[in-house]
Amino acid sequence: MIISKHNINKIILGLGNPGLNYVGSRHNLGFELIDLIADKYSVDLNSKDKIMVYGSGNIKSNKILLVKPKTYVNNSGFAVKRILELYSLKMTELIVVYDDMDLTPGKIRFRSQGSAGGHNGIKSIIDSCNSAIFDRLRLGIGRPDYGNEVDYVLGKPELEDVSEINSALENSISALEFYLDNGILATMDKYN
Repeated sequence: MIISKHNINKIILGLGNPGLNYVGSRHNLGFELIDLIADKYSVDLNSKDKIMVYGSGNIKSNKILLVKPKTYVNNSGFAVKRILELYSLKMTELIVVYDDMDLTPGKIRFRSQGSAGGHNGIKSIIDSCNSAIFDRLRLGIGRPDYGNEVDYVLGKPELEDVSEINSALENSISALEFYLDNGILATMDKYN
């Protein structure tokens, strides 16, 4: 089912890996936030495409699309390019939510553009869409003290980090509400 293209203010796209074995992993915080927003605002993620699931709704007076790619994180750019083409929207009408090892667990940070910063999902989006100019909401997961970083991001948070991460997810909903009404610069000033 194609949602009406009219009046879409923003696409909020969360990064994560499909499949039950990745549920609750650090790499799936983007998916978790999309699910929390969908639940709070009664958005059905029932529009299916071979590379994403999505749904539209309203956050206050803003018409939004919530999107979860069905690709793995490293190929997220395919879904971003597809949703932008499907709705004739620009990169500037997109905010991507994802996990970030450069932030401690529980920290959130907004960014308006820039490099991938080592995140393969962001790299895929930049490569697929030929642009690094899109808004981002980074959710802190911290770095491992030892061991493989891939195993770390695909693993579940330590017990002592869970409450911090859950608080960050809740705070991110309020931050996104503010962002939709006030834009990226005001949001960076308030929440960074």
